[in-house]
Amino acid sequence: MNAEAPIGILAADWAGVSVADAVQRALPHEDVVYLADQAWAPYAGRPGAVVRDRVMRMAADLVEQHGCKLVVLASLQATLDGLEAARARTAPVPVVGLEPGPVLARAAALAGTGKVRVVVGTGCVRGEQLRQELKRGRDRSLPAGIAPVDADVAALLCAHACAEPPADRPFVSATELAAASACATVRGMGLVVRRKRRGRRTIVSSAPATIAR
Repeated sequence: MNAEAPIGILAADWAGVSVADAVQRALPHEDVVYLADQAWAPYAGRPGAVVRDRVMRMAADLVEQHGCKLVVLASLQATLDGLEAARARTAPVPVVGLEPGPVLARAAALAGTGKVRVVVGTGCVRGEQLRQELKRGRDRSLPAGIAPVDADVAALLCAHACAEPPADRPFVSATELAAASACATVRGMGLVVRRKRRGRRTIVSSAPATIAR
């Protein structure tokens, strides 16, 4: 793979731009291609199999049409439905996502013996699917459900929740962890770009009429 290649970010709307911001803060010379799949948003309103196929194909587009060296799924629903399929489709190009497990584990460690509140934006994820995901937590330290409003630490699991972090308690952001994972992956592959200019950002929408913000 070419170090000059951009990092691709796939989201259903504009909330995932926070991932692009975090990536370019950490790696300021990296180019980013941001693909907002607005024609199919919100993903949570569509069947899982449909989202899985869509995410797989859109991730492949970022690699095959835009030459991306890494893809970030900046959507919780896209991650839950399509992460594994996207990884299989784009290999050897890696794919990272907004995985709940690392966010919850970090929040639980921060809370210690306290409680963790799971926070997601309205309509960002299918509720029952998220509840099952929490129950399947691979680490016993992970909360099995949603804690009360006065919980000690907030686990922000989607891009919309991360855009409005709480001011009254510590929190762990899924977008920040995904960006950190993306940057660590690029570094680990030895593909950090070496150029003097700052990174550029290309915005692509599956509904071009809505691209003006």
